[in-house]
Amino acid sequence: MWRATSFTVDGAPVPLTQTRPAPWANVAITLRGSNQAGFEEISKGFDSVVTQTPTGSTTAWLLEPKGDDVLELRKKKNDAPLTVTARLDGDRLHLSAMLDGKRIDGVYERRFMERDRSHFRLFQPDGPDEAATPTGGS
Repeated sequence: MWRATSFTVDGAPVPLTQTRPAPWANVAITLRGSNQAGFEEISKGFDSVVTQTPTGSTTAWLLEPKGDDVLELRKKKNDAPLTVTARLDGDRLHLSAMLDGKRIDGVYERRFMERDRSHFRLFQPDGPDEAATPTGGS
């Protein structure tokens, strides 16, 4: 999980609370690619990006990495891609894209999950016939 620390549109700083365009306040990137023979294509189907605006609205994107630093994001499989450049610089993630003719740049820092501070636990059973218990599932 990554949390935005700064955001610019066409080089001008914008507040992280702005609504048009709404910056991605939080970004989660999941790459579950497998090098295990026979599982490469299946595991790529789980690669995704989830973005969240300051209002809490989330969008799940299909993800297709294109080279070392380019990501193609799609809301639906047949949608035109949103091409995002991603670059790690130490403990910062820089994301850049062209959206509606504007250059969007965001700088993010890692946001660690604070599960120990939460009163909620999310879990799922191992299978359809298994009981949903905190000790089973993933």
